[in-house]
Amino acid sequence: MNNTNTLTLETYSTNVLNAISQYNKVPVKLSNIRKVGANFYDGTTMVSSTALNDLLNIFSIKNDLLSEIKSDDDQWVPLQKTLANIKNDRTVTSIVHKDDDNTFITRIFKDTLEEEQDLNLARGIELIKSYMDANGKDLKIHGMFFNTKTLQIETQVRNLRKKIDVFSNGVDNWNSGFNINFGENRTVVSPFFLRLICTNGMTATEMLAQRFISSEKIKQDSFNKLVNKTVDEDFTFVVNENCNRLKESNISLNEFFGARDTLQGFSKDLTKNYFDDTEIQEAYKPYKIKYKNKKWLSTANSNINGYDFFNSLTHCTSHQELNDPTRMSLNMLASRLFFKGPDMSLQAPNPFKNN
Repeated sequence: MNNTNTLTLETYSTNVLNAISQYNKVPVKLSNIRKVGANFYDGTTMVSSTALNDLLNIFSIKNDLLSEIKSDDDQWVPLQKTLANIKNDRTVTSIVHKDDDNTFITRIFKDTLEEEQDLNLARGIELIKSYMDANGKDLKIHGMFFNTKTLQIETQVRNLRKKIDVFSNGVDNWNSGFNINFGENRTVVSPFFLRLICTNGMTATEMLAQRFISSEKIKQDSFNKLVNKTVDEDFTFVVNENCNRLKESNISLNEFFGARDTLQGFSKDLTKNYFDDTEIQEAYKPYKIKYKNKKWLSTANSNINGYDFFNSLTHCTSHQELNDPTRMSLNMLASRLFFKGPDMSLQAPNPFKNN
């Protein structure tokens, strides 16, 4: 791992561990939650709105019911005792946040807890540090923080060596990276692409499928294999699969005119070069397509291959001097086309076509 990554990771991990140190798992008995007006307490510790929703889910009651309760003693207390008895008055897990000024419950989980415990998340930082030591030459830590709602350490890593040359043209290179979310119960690795959509450096993030592994007694070797499998296999698979889908499908009229109308507002000459609609207008003359809505246009075949159309979009944005709004709109259309597929690829097969 390079020195910059080392310093960055040390800074991030110190801040994250400081944040985690303000949270503890504390046992709370279901029957001990008191309602005082609009607020709820365990002893003197206030229950946050998120934790209250957790509690109501444990009790299997809807939040709307609280607005119907007019008397805490006459209505809430009997209801709470009844529900607590149904749940065997369990002692569940609350997450308590403590700082110099406030102490309050941020989450409540149904898991049984016998005694107060620290959040067991430091192992996640150790795993990430060891992985970066072994593999971090071409990786860059882009962020790390403690998510107080999910109780996970969330880390974003940019992969500096894994630039995807989507169409092997040496121009349309997409950066890649992955998120690592480490929680007490499971670890999630989520790869993503970063596609430049604007000359000012703005990017669009496209998330791919996630991979999971149990965090309990996780070994460094298992953690490294999970991340490497994501980096080495998932990106290539998605690129190949999506490229093949583009090659096998035509785009819809809605997609074609979306690009054409965008570019038309900037340059009629470029529009003629990249998105000439002469053939389409002739073929669809009987259907008066200018009066059709987007839903209809999304089902209409343009007779333009998705792969060729994507190449036109990316060539236009990378080789022409467009203004930022036009470039951004065309790039966003290209991203949507690549990751979600052309409209025509989403249609179900017609078994009655040859009848």
